Amino acid sequence: MTTIVKFPQIVEPHSLMTPLLNEFRSPQEIAAHRVQTSILVEIILDGYWQADMSEMKRNMILADWCDEMEPWTLECIRAVLRKWRRQNPNKKPNPGHIREILERTLAERKAFEGRAVAQQQLPPALHKNSDPCARLAHIDELEVEFPGLIKRMPKVSE
Repeated sequence: MTTIVKFPQIVEPHSLMTPLLNEFRSPQEIAAHRVQTSILVEIILDGYWQADMSEMKRNMILADWCDEMEPWTLECIRAVLRKWRRQNPNKKPNPGHIREILERTLAERKAFEGRAVAQQQLPPALHKNSDPCARLAHIDELEVEFPGLIKRMPKVSE
């Protein structure tokens, strides 16, 4: 029997929440990623830009975004920027907002995957909706195998 694991819909399902590691990328790949990131940020955040902003200031802001978003794939960045735009249409994000969402989403995904793996490793009798007698029998087996691990509460007499 195969178990299908469904990931939480935190961002668009097509985006993989995995940071990129620069030690495995060439300088050309890093530079290309920075250019694509700056274009993506400029397009998605176009409505937040000030019309009278100097070109130098805009370039410095985009460079800051590129520095903060460098470890993340373009799909991740795009998904989170769009999510921000939908949820906060009147608030301009800064790189810290987006990076926090990316890191939190990655942590949630890892926790979800860990729980799914742990759930698959449990014997079938120990799943949530299993027979209470089977669970008690398993606890008794564990108590014999690992003395002192399970502490029983004394029964309260009325």
